[in-house]
Amino acid sequence: MEFKITKRHYDIIIKQVQMNYPQESGGFVGGKDHTISAIYPVFNQHLFNKTDTFALIPEDFERARMFFDKHGLEYYGVYHSHPKAEAVPSKQDLV
Repeated sequence: MEFKITKRHYDIIIKQVQMNYPQESGGFVGGKDHTISAIYPVFNQHLFNKTDTFALIPEDFERARMFFDKHGLEYYGVYHSHPKAEAVPSKQDLV
């Protein structure tokens, strides 16, 4: 399935990634009609190595779903940066 993203929300993600560099950062995306029109950024919850790994906790998922539900939007998934690697999913991302 193909998704589109608004320029505004793309810019939000880019700014978040730049502000958190060199640590990995990310969050959740949602919207309507396969268009990402909402971003729910979260803090990297990894305890030891935030520059090489991005981690979430169950409460992050719960808050994100509540946010998208409150705004009548669909939850699409998680995004995160790879500041030290290629822009392709890692083995961990594919699990």
